[in-house]
Amino acid sequence: MTAPSAAGRRRGDAAPLGNTTPYASAAGQDRFPDWEATAADGRSAARRGLATFTTRRRQAQCFDGLTTHGETRAGDGSWARLRFAVPDGCQAGSLGIEGVWRCGYWATCPECSAKIAAERAAELRDAIDVQLRHGDSVALLTLTSRHHSGMTLVDQVKAQRAAWRAIWKGRAGQDLRDEIEGYCRVWEATHGENGWHPHWHVLLFLPGAWTPEQTRALGEDIWQRYDAGLRAEGFHSLRDHGGLDIRLAGWEEIDPTALGGYLAKGVYADAPDVVDLVNNADRLALEAVAGAFKQARQNRMTGGRGRTPFVILEHLLTARMLGLDDTREATRDAALWREWERTHADMTIRQWTWSRARASRGQPSLRELVRTKAAAIGHATVVTEVERTEDEIVTDDAGSEPLMEVPEVEFHRVIKWEIEAMRHVSRDAGPLVVFAWLRQRGVAVRWCDDPSARRWAAAWDCWQHLRGSALFGT
Repeated sequence: MTAPSAAGRRRGDAAPLGNTTPYASAAGQDRFPDWEATAADGRSAARRGLATFTTRRRQAQCFDGLTTHGETRAGDGSWARLRFAVPDGCQAGSLGIEGVWRCGYWATCPECSAKIAAERAAELRDAIDVQLRHGDSVALLTLTSRHHSGMTLVDQVKAQRAAWRAIWKGRAGQDLRDEIEGYCRVWEATHGENGWHPHWHVLLFLPGAWTPEQTRALGEDIWQRYDAGLRAEGFHSLRDHGGLDIRLAGWEEIDPTALGGYLAKGVYADAPDVVDLVNNADRLALEAVAGAFKQARQNRMTGGRGRTPFVILEHLLTARMLGLDDTREATRDAALWREWERTHADMTIRQWTWSRARASRGQPSLRELVRTKAAAIGHATVVTEVERTEDEIVTDDAGSEPLMEVPEVEFHRVIKWEIEAMRHVSRDAGPLVVFAWLRQRGVAVRWCDDPSARRWAAAWDCWQHLRGSALFGT
């Protein structure tokens, strides 16, 4: 898929956010209130700031143009469609742009990572719920390795990949694998006083009712083989100092207090799905996939504080905004972020892995297993037969309707720079006020030729007639 041109992407070429744009209407006509930033607004601003210095071309071009059938439109006079999701009986709702170019990077894009994590967590939450309702068990296993500031991220990733393969190698490994029905493995990393700290979160799906003692014994068997694999690569893990952590869902050991250090606030604003967890399925799912949202936990051994890559990015963006990007701290963070981007580009790291079918043992894939159990208990699961790719997730417009469209040139002139303000207007007042907001700024917006859009167009005509205000144009 060819990316769109990066021309005009620099923030300095854009109009400022809010109501101070140079293309606003004449003085006295700007009647829209100030708005407060949300988590989505912060991620959008971070994505735009990252575009000015990222080393990944596709990342720099995220939300920088429109696509058609997977191919970039090169300013051919097309129209960009604005899609809205307005709940029944409401006037306001969320706003999106149809066919906007997205990078689909789960590890480095503040916006794409959030949408990917939301879908992954929803699937995993449902899989855990099905497993528990079926009368079976789920355990959260975390595997790490010892590290220091002199170790590179790529070397640790290579060692941990080899150690993971070593767990299941040979007859003993396959016998150990027979004890579990399947797993969902999630990879993430933080950075602290002792350098990079990559680790696995593994959801183990266990047949029948397990006790914490049985679960701990299984975890130790897995850890011993994992540690042996690490040592073969010149690394090692300390079982009782963070190397092994396994907890069983449905027992006191996995209550909100126990996970409070793992589940924390959002990078750019609080993430309610992470903060307001209410049951085991929620806690396990978000613990596994919430790397885009959470702060790193307090390091129990050193008392230091690890930072997720997105926290590093937030600090770096703040320093650049304040003109402090030449300080020692900002220079260090810039080097860390470049290493993070380079490692993902070179290693093609998968964040998310569902266990596959084992034909030789007659064992289905985890996704098949969940769907079979869901059918047995009469549950309509959201777990699909085939996992969607990151690109499919971030370009999905399901749940919204195209209501209005603007010339593509206006997308580049106004919309991509003012998307935060537009989303706020949509959430607070709805499509009619978004339409007014765009016309006030001289954008040649029009209603789509669609049944839903025609109903909104009729409401607009009625509203314009009743208000008779110069604000809404002619």
